[in-house]
Amino acid sequence: MKHFLLVILLAILIHQGCFHIDVEAGNGFIRTRGVHFFLNGNPYYANGFNAYWLMYVASDPSQRSKVSTAFHQAATHGLTVARTWAFSDGGYRPLQYSPGSYNEQMFKGLDFVIAEARRYGIKLILSLANNYDSFGGKKQYVNWARNQGRYLPSDDDFFRHPVVKGYFKNHIKTVLNRYNSFTGIHYKDDPTIMAWELMNEPRCTSDQSGSTIQSIDRNHLLEAGLEGFYGQSTPQRKNLNPGIEIGTDFISNNRIPGIDFATVHSYPDQWTPHGPLYPKPCTQSLWAQFDTSFGESVHAYSVKTDFVNSVFVGSALLDMYMKVGEIEQGCTVFHEMPTRNVVSWTAIITGLVHAGYSKEGLVYFSEMWRSKVVCDSYTFAIALKACADSGSNEFFFSGQFHHDHVFKMWTVISAAMVFQELTRRDTVSWSTIIAGYSQEGYAEEAFEYLSWMRREGPKPNEFTLASVLSVCGNMAILEQGKQLHAHVLHVGLEETAMVRSSLVNMYSKCGSLKEASKIFDEAENDDIVSWTAMINGYAEHGCSQEAIDFHAGLVDLGFHYFNSMSNEYQICPSKEHYGCMIDLLCRAGRLSEAESMIKSMPFQKDDVVWSTLLRACRVHGDVDCGRRTAEKILELDPNCAATHITLANMYAAKGRWDEAANARKLMKVKGIIKEPGWSWIKVKDRVSAFMSRDQSHPQGEDIYSMLDLLVSKAQKPVLEIDPLLDDANH
Repeated sequence: MKHFLLVILLAILIHQGCFHIDVEAGNGFIRTRGVHFFLNGNPYYANGFNAYWLMYVASDPSQRSKVSTAFHQAATHGLTVARTWAFSDGGYRPLQYSPGSYNEQMFKGLDFVIAEARRYGIKLILSLANNYDSFGGKKQYVNWARNQGRYLPSDDDFFRHPVVKGYFKNHIKTVLNRYNSFTGIHYKDDPTIMAWELMNEPRCTSDQSGSTIQSIDRNHLLEAGLEGFYGQSTPQRKNLNPGIEIGTDFISNNRIPGIDFATVHSYPDQWTPHGPLYPKPCTQSLWAQFDTSFGESVHAYSVKTDFVNSVFVGSALLDMYMKVGEIEQGCTVFHEMPTRNVVSWTAIITGLVHAGYSKEGLVYFSEMWRSKVVCDSYTFAIALKACADSGSNEFFFSGQFHHDHVFKMWTVISAAMVFQELTRRDTVSWSTIIAGYSQEGYAEEAFEYLSWMRREGPKPNEFTLASVLSVCGNMAILEQGKQLHAHVLHVGLEETAMVRSSLVNMYSKCGSLKEASKIFDEAENDDIVSWTAMINGYAEHGCSQEAIDFHAGLVDLGFHYFNSMSNEYQICPSKEHYGCMIDLLCRAGRLSEAESMIKSMPFQKDDVVWSTLLRACRVHGDVDCGRRTAEKILELDPNCAATHITLANMYAAKGRWDEAANARKLMKVKGIIKEPGWSWIKVKDRVSAFMSRDQSHPQGEDIYSMLDLLVSKAQKPVLEIDPLLDDANH
C-alpha cells in the first residue's frame, strides 16, 4: 500500500507569491520566511515520518501505547514531524459516519495523537481527505451525494459539485474547530499541528478548500498533498515522471495562493510494480540525477559553512549519493561524519544493498550493532533483505542476535514486505512472521500465514503453533483455538512443552478451565509456564483457592531454582529473577516475605515491584502492608492514579470509609484523573470497544434499550458501583 512506503520530503515552495504571515516569535507555530521554516524566530528543520494509522489505532484505548511508542522512538531518533490522517469516511470504524455525523470514539483517538505528539515535541501534518478509496476517500463523499439523488458520473465530481464540496468544507470546519478532550485546546489554536494537508495525493486541486481553512485558521501552514510530478508548466521534465498519466502539475498547483510549502512522495515500488521489493528504477534514478549537480553544490556549500558536520546534513548528503548510485562518494561522506545516528547507518546499509552489495551491507549492519546504535524496523528490514539476497539467513539467528530483538524492532509491516520477497522460506522465517503477527495481536493475519504455510511451506513446528495458540488466548477466540488444538493432535505435537503450555494458557484465558486442567493433569513433565498459565486461569476466573493451592507448590519450586542459580551454578540473580520470585510470593499470599525480599534485593526498588506487591495486598486484603507499599510508590510517582485508587478500594473493602474518602479527596486535590477502562466484545467477526456509560456506538440507543429490558427481567437487583471503587486496572 502507498501509505507504508511514503517518504515525506519537506521543502519550502520557491515562489515569492506564497502566503506569508509575520507573527511574534515564541507562540510555537511553524512559519515560513523566504525559503525557510521558522519556529519562535529561529530556523526550523523538518525531519519527519509518515504514519497514517495513528488515529485509527488510538481510537482503541488498549492500543494507545503503540502510538506513544512510535512517538517515543521517533523523538529518540531526532524526528520532529509526523504526517497522519485526520479523516476516515464511512465504512468500518469511521471518523465521519455520514456528512456531519461523527464518531466520538475515533475523534478521541485523534485527540490522543495530538496530545502525545505535543508531549514528545513532535509537530503534526494532518491530512483532511484521501484521493483513493482507502478510509473512504473522495469516492465516499461522492456516494453520499449520490444517495441523496444527485447525478454524479465521476468520482472527480468531488472537486466540482457544490454539494460534495459543501460536505468537505463542513468536515474541514469540524476538524479545525474540534476541542481536544485531552489538552483542552481547539485544533485551530494548537501549535502541535504544523500544517493542514488538503488531500492525500489529489489528481486535481482547488483553492476553495484552502480558502475555507484560512477563513477559520490563520495560525497553521497549508500544503496540497501532491506527489511531485511534473506537468505542463515544465514540459522538458515530464519524461522524468513514471510511465503513468497523472494529470497534475507539481509546480503550478503549488503556486495556488495560500499554499505555504510543497511535499514530494516517492514510491519506486509502486511505479515499477513488477520489479523486486527494493528496485532501483530508472524513473527515480533519473529524477534524482536531474538535480545531482544542485546536490553537489549544496554539498560544497555545507563543507564551506561546516554544516556538513551536522548529523542531519551529513545523513541527507549520504542518502542523496546512495540513491543516485554514487556509492563510493556516499561511503566517503559516511566515514567523514563526526557523529552517526540510526538514519545515517540505515542510509549507507540501504544504499549498499540496493546497489547489489548485500554482504558489504551486512558488514556495516554488524558494525552498527557493535556501536550500540539502536536499530529501527527499517534497518532490520533491509538487513533481512540482505540476508535473503546473499543467502546468509543464519546471520540473524546466530549468537549475536535473538528472536526477541527481531520481534521488538521489526514491525509487522516491514516483516511482511521482506517475507514476501524471500526466495527461500524455511521454518524459521515462517515461524518468525507468524510469531510477529501473533505478538502484535493480529489473529486473522497469523491464521492466514499459518494456512499459507500449511499449503506451500514446511510443516509448522511447535514454535509456530504455540504462537498462534497464544493469540487465540489473548483475543479469547476459543473456536479457532479448538480447531488449532485438533491440528496439534493430528500432527502429534501435543506432548511438547511449548505447545502444551500454550494450550493450557489458551483454554484458561478463554474460560475453559476444565479443558485446561485436563491438559495440565495429563502432562508427564510439568514446566513453569504450564504452572503459571494454570494458576492465572484459576485466579482470573474467581477460583482463588485453587490458584493458591497451585501456588503453594510453585513457590517452593521457584525458590529451588532461584537458590540453585548462585549455589550450584554461580550465577548472580538479576533484577528480573527477583521480580519473578516477588511475583510468586505475592500470588501465594506470602506478602511479608515478598516485602522483605523487595527491601533486601541488591537493586533499585522501582515502582514495578512495589506495584506487584500493592496489587497482591488488595487481593489478599492486607491494608497495612498495602498502605506502606502505596507510600513507596507515591515517593517514586506522586501522581500515580492507579495507586491512589487501589488504596481507596482497599480501605473501602475493609469498611474504613473515612480513610477511603481521604484517599479520594487527595486525588481531587492533586488533580489526578483515572483514565476510564475499556472492554470489548466480538459480534459476527466485528470487535467493538466500549467504556462505562459509553454512547458513541451508532446503535447505542438500541443497545441501552435492550439493557433496560434485561435489567427489568432480571430476578436479582442490579447495583451500580461507584466508579471510584472499580478496580484500578479495569
